[in-house]
Amino acid sequence: MKKRVLLHYMTLITVTVLLIEGLLFFSVHRYYYDGVVQSITNHAETSVHLYERTQPDQMLPLHSHARVIMELFTLENIELILIDRKGKIISSSTGILPTTLNQISFNQKVLQGEAYSTIKKMDGERVLSVYAPLIERGQVVGILQYNTSLVQIDEQVLSLFELFSLVGICILGFVFFIGLKLANSLVNPVKELTTFSEQMANGNFKERIEGNYKDELRILAYTLNHMADEIVKTDQLKHDFISSISHELRTPLTSITGWIETLGENISKEERELAMTIISKETKRLTALVEDLLDFSRLQSNRVTLMCEELNINSLLFSVIVQMKKRSTEKEITFDLHGGNKDFIIVGDENKLRQVFINILDNAIKFSDYGKKIDVTLYERDSYTHVIIKDEGPGIPKDMVHDVTNMFYKINPNKAGTGIGLAVCKKIMELHEGVLHLESKEGEGTEVRLSFQSKV
Repeated sequence: MKKRVLLHYMTLITVTVLLIEGLLFFSVHRYYYDGVVQSITNHAETSVHLYERTQPDQMLPLHSHARVIMELFTLENIELILIDRKGKIISSSTGILPTTLNQISFNQKVLQGEAYSTIKKMDGERVLSVYAPLIERGQVVGILQYNTSLVQIDEQVLSLFELFSLVGICILGFVFFIGLKLANSLVNPVKELTTFSEQMANGNFKERIEGNYKDELRILAYTLNHMADEIVKTDQLKHDFISSISHELRTPLTSITGWIETLGENISKEERELAMTIISKETKRLTALVEDLLDFSRLQSNRVTLMCEELNINSLLFSVIVQMKKRSTEKEITFDLHGGNKDFIIVGDENKLRQVFINILDNAIKFSDYGKKIDVTLYERDSYTHVIIKDEGPGIPKDMVHDVTNMFYKINPNKAGTGIGLAVCKKIMELHEGVLHLESKEGEGTEVRLSFQSKV
């Protein structure tokens, strides 16, 4: 991955540097070569204007005033050749006329008054030739050919090109070093996170990601650590659940087995009746436990079908309180019902909601001391029917309040219970598009709020 990141990064930078180098080289080329051409052309045009003003009214042959032309139009260190319209050489600023070349070919557009330039090789070196029209009384009477060697200019341009290339190489080297560090800063954390993920995939949840990551990597590292914590917590809850459910199953089974063996002995009628009572009680306990496990399984796999109908939640709650009366009487616990004189109509599955109320009221009784009170309040607000069940029990530690509705969670793992009751209640409420909200303070008790959509 690091190679790919570095390759893409360097490709982008290299293309950018090459484009800038090309633009600089093109600009330098234009500046030097076009500058020479423009300088010679401007000189030729200025000299032509001056030449026209100094000429007599009568046009004379070109060769008759060639000396004046050469003095007027010559540029320092640049060869000037005077050519007539047919290309015949008339004079040269060097004083040397070619012996083998009597005529010079040129582009015909110069005869139309347009100057132009060309580069060619002469005696093994590059020479810039500028052809400018010699105009007299509006007519092209001759051609001025300026020749200058490009050796010095080529050397200057080449030096600048080498300088630009060296600077470009230095920039690429520096960028490569920065890119390598950048790639490492991106890839190394990803490698560390990948290694940690692989450890998690192999079942190692003890390790944690440590490092000062930034931006999205920091969020990812936190998420992986949090996920590992949750997996460890869930795994521990699962082990606690298996241990707890094993104990919950073993206790009644041991009792049933013992009393069945007792029934095989010669016992009195009273002992036989006691044995049958205990076996029946423990069998019902096992049945309830198995029903909880089945409900949990169905809810987890979304295989629960609600039999919804309009129902008066006030009547349903009152019937559950009556059903729980025996348990509450044993601990001398009283129920205070507020808002029970009004009908609150909702749409729901009566049996499932009865299961929710039984579970919550049973917890309220279980965790309340003798002689305490349980407040049950019903009211309607903002198209929702709310049921609040508040006990005066010991309360739940603040750091555990949000966990008690999770599957398998038990505040005290050593106490009896499966830890799935409130989780099942929460799931049933979600199926009814309702909300189960729990608040608790240690030493003050626990309040459970159930909110249902009211029937419009």
